Amino acid sequence: MKKIVFTLILSFFILFNVKSQTVIDFNTHAPIAGDVINFVQIPFFEPGDGGRDKVWDFSKFTPLTKTVISKQQIPDKNGIDKMSLTPNISLFEDEKYHYFNLTEKSYEQVGTITKDYDLVYERPVKRMSYPFIYEDYFDGEFNGYAKYGSNYNIDIYGRYSVEADAYGLLILPGNRIKNVLRVKQYTHSTQISKCSVVEVDAYKYVWYSSDERYPLVSVVITEQRYSNGETKLIQECYINERVYSCAGDNNLAGVQENDNALFNYNVFPNPFKNDINISYQLNKDFVVTVGIYDILGKRIKDVVLNEKQNQGIYTYTIGASEIGLNPGMYFIKFEFGDKVMIEKIIRSH
Repeated sequence: MKKIVFTLILSFFILFNVKSQTVIDFNTHAPIAGDVINFVQIPFFEPGDGGRDKVWDFSKFTPLTKTVISKQQIPDKNGIDKMSLTPNISLFEDEKYHYFNLTEKSYEQVGTITKDYDLVYERPVKRMSYPFIYEDYFDGEFNGYAKYGSNYNIDIYGRYSVEADAYGLLILPGNRIKNVLRVKQYTHSTQISKCSVVEVDAYKYVWYSSDERYPLVSVVITEQRYSNGETKLIQECYINERVYSCAGDNNLAGVQENDNALFNYNVFPNPFKNDINISYQLNKDFVVTVGIYDILGKRIKDVVLNEKQNQGIYTYTIGASEIGLNPGMYFIKFEFGDKVMIEKIIRSH
C-alpha cells in the first residue's frame, strides 16, 4: 500500500509541469535593491475589461525606440533627509527617484525627487499589499506637497485603489505565459498651487507572472485637467525585455501543441477561499475523468468519472467546505482519453 501511495505522489510531481495562478507575494515579487530591468516601449493598446480567462495577444507588436531602465536601489541620504517618512528602497527610472517603504505586508510610495521638484507624501500611497491574488482589493487616501526649489509649493491630495481584476493567457513574440495576473491601479489627485488647480486621473494596468519578480507588461493612461480648461492625455505601454524576446512556452497547460488544439483547461481562482471553478474545452469527443486529491494521493472528490463527453465547454463549481477541503495544497487530476495532467491548487485561509 505504501508503495502504491508513493508511486502516485511521484507521478503527481512528474506529470505536474504547470503552476497555479499567480500570487503577488513579498518573497517572490517585492523589489530587491540592485536589480536592473529594461522595459521596452511598444505601441499603446487598450487594456480591456477585467475578468477571468482573458487572452492578451502582444505577439504582433514591434518595439519602439524608447527603453526605460528601471534600477532598484538603496535610498541615498539626500532622499532620506527630504522624505517625511523614512524610505528603505528607491527606484530610479526615467530620470526620477521614487522612494518607498517596503515591508513584508506592503509597498508604499513616500515620495519622488526629480531635477525640477521634490514630491513628499506625508500620507503615503500604498502601491501593493502582500500577498495579493485575483479579486483582492484595497483603497485609501493620500496627501503631501511638491516643492519647486525655493519658488513655491503645490499641495497634493487624493485617493487610490488597487485591484487584481483579471487573469489569463499572455501571448508575446515566441513566448506564451499562462495564469498571468493583472493588477489595476487607479489614482485621482488634486494639485493646488497659487495660480491653478490640476485634476489628474491615472490608470495603470500591470501584468504579473509567478516566474518573474517584476511586471511583464504595463499600460499607463494619465489624464490631466487644468483649471484654465486645458487637458492632456498621456498613453504609454511597456514590456519587460526579459520576457519580450524569450522563446518557448512558459507555464502552459502541460500538453504538446498538437494536443492543445484538442483540449484545454483552467482552474480559477487559484489560490481560492471558498469555491474553486474547473473549466475545460473539448474540441472532439473524449472519455473524461476529473478528480480532486490531497497531497498523499487520496482521492477526495470525483468531479467527472469515466464519462463520455461530446465536443464543447464544461464548467463545474466545487465548494471547499462541502467536500471538506481545509486550507492547504491539493491536486486536480485531468484525464482526457490517454492524456493525463495535474494542476496544483491551494485553499487559502
